Amino acid sequence: MMQHMGEDYDNQVIYHMLKHYGNLLDVQRSRFCAHTLPLLRRYIASSDYILDEYEKGLLSEIEGMGLKYDAVLNSLRQAQLKRFRDCSTEDSTHYAKEIEKIVKSGITTKDEEGVFSESINTQDDLVNEIIKNPREVDVTKINKKTVDAVQGILISSFEKFSLWCFQLQMGFKFQKQDFHSIVFDVCQKVIDGEIDRLIVTIPPRHSKTQILSIFLPLYSFCHNPGSQNIITSYADDVVQESSGYIRAIMTDPMFMKIFPKVRINPDKRSLERWGTTRQGTLHAVPTGGKLTGKGAGSLSPVYSGCFVVDDVIKPKDAYSGTVRSEINDRFDNTFMSRLANDGVIQDEEGNLIKCPRTPMCIIMQRVHDEDLVGYLLRGNSSDKYHYLNIPALVDKDTGSTEWYDRLIRKQGYTHAIPVIYDLKRDEESALWASRKSYETLKEMQAKTPYTYNSQYAGDPSAKGNGLINEEWFVEYDEIDLKTIVKTFITADTASTKESYSDYSVLIYWGVTKERMLVMLDAMVGKWEISPLKKEIEKFWKKHNTLNIRYPNLLPRALYMENKASGLYINQQFMKDASIRCIPVNRDRSGGDKVARFLNTVPYFAQGRIWFPRNHEHINHIRREITSFTSLGSGTGNDDVCDNVSDAVTIEFSGSSANYQNWVDD
Repeated sequence: MMQHMGEDYDNQVIYHMLKHYGNLLDVQRSRFCAHTLPLLRRYIASSDYILDEYEKGLLSEIEGMGLKYDAVLNSLRQAQLKRFRDCSTEDSTHYAKEIEKIVKSGITTKDEEGVFSESINTQDDLVNEIIKNPREVDVTKINKKTVDAVQGILISSFEKFSLWCFQLQMGFKFQKQDFHSIVFDVCQKVIDGEIDRLIVTIPPRHSKTQILSIFLPLYSFCHNPGSQNIITSYADDVVQESSGYIRAIMTDPMFMKIFPKVRINPDKRSLERWGTTRQGTLHAVPTGGKLTGKGAGSLSPVYSGCFVVDDVIKPKDAYSGTVRSEINDRFDNTFMSRLANDGVIQDEEGNLIKCPRTPMCIIMQRVHDEDLVGYLLRGNSSDKYHYLNIPALVDKDTGSTEWYDRLIRKQGYTHAIPVIYDLKRDEESALWASRKSYETLKEMQAKTPYTYNSQYAGDPSAKGNGLINEEWFVEYDEIDLKTIVKTFITADTASTKESYSDYSVLIYWGVTKERMLVMLDAMVGKWEISPLKKEIEKFWKKHNTLNIRYPNLLPRALYMENKASGLYINQQFMKDASIRCIPVNRDRSGGDKVARFLNTVPYFAQGRIWFPRNHEHINHIRREITSFTSLGSGTGNDDVCDNVSDAVTIEFSGSSANYQNWVDD
């Protein structure tokens, strides 16, 4: 259901429809209009008031001109109204032009032997031919009426526009697959103002650059020749090539005929920065390039451009925490500052008009759990993003609410708005079999799961073999505190709050009568040493309060790694005697991180380590544990895993169930 804009707005729509005889292209271009052409069509179709008043007003003018019984005019009027009511994407501009011509002439028309109907059909045939086979049509034979009709169709549909432009660009038709329509549709919503923060993850070589880095900025110029656009990628040649393709399409004779107002400014010729004769711009800049003085969008009540980020990090750099941090920081501090934020402007009468936010569109093949997509979807930026993920292997469940829920829960995404879709695949199949066959994808999934899961499924996993199966991760809703026989706290601390640093993690553990190890509470965050010390004291005091009913909940001690910040804090607590603190000398007794964590595997496999399902940090904890591999951390952080390793050592150190014994059994 579309939002009602108010009676004044509806009356403006009616007035301009009557003024232009139903030519919605002209109505949409009027200053009052807050809708793109597709949304305007939907708005009109949803309003009986607008349609009824337009029909009454048009009939009144027709009768006033003495044309009440003009058969041709009435036929045109009825056909036009049917398209309005059906919200047809077929252009009706030529209906409006013919109605206007007859009404203004005041002369009754005669359709002798169907001549008029034949001319309309001929017009429709030419329009359809230009849309379907633009290379086959003689540009010199296209008149203004046909131009308006074709332009109306292309402007009203991003998908039709893209398929048409591809033929101009490449000389042959686009091999459209079912999933392409999903991508086209979400881009249409960006242009229509329904989405302003978008993430699209699809496999490599599946047209993501073609659609979003080439056709979307080009569509922006056709919607608004003065739009301001930026495209960026880690690869300089990608943005330069995209920029070159856009220019090539714009200089094609057919494009210039259909979109006469969209022209390249001859004074701006650089592929990196060029513009239109209507002051529009396109900046094609590599990820690390200068963006000073460049902007996307403008303070305007209508769509005014977009920022497209296309594969922001090289796959080979994905495992560099430093590079990932630099890119994420650049996104926050540089890319986002280039957007024209939402604000208000005054119209000619002094009324305040709210401006929409400039869209930020990110398209990627995933390369790491904490790449830019992971960074944003876990809430490291304040915005929530519409999230479209299309994997290389799909089945009947792919794209459903339940499918997204599993993915979002597993990855710990807190700022994802899933874009639901249904490809209607009854059995598992390759997304685009002519690109990657089903057999090739299944082999990749089995032999190189890291590459498949990250780049082809949009569900990054750690490189190496995961040590903890997801089904071993036991979650509970409530715990009977009478079953707890003892508690203790483990801690793994860092000394900085920088985005690239480790987390400081404290976990409050309980041990049941059956010797189940139960996480009761946890503290996760990033602090400098002084605030960290205060947070630890607060966490300790929270749980070191005697509960008469459950005295066993008093923690026996705080076990903390005895190095770096932990060494200093241990010394302070022992000096103050404020916390029962026991230093953990891991390097002397525990071996390396992987070796120590391996000893937790038997207890996970036996279902003896439990976690609270509704804890505020459960997503972070689950993701870190299930992503830990034989090569180490899969998320870039291992602080939770260190806590679990310590807890298992503390509680089960006398047990024979270590990893090697478990494997040998």
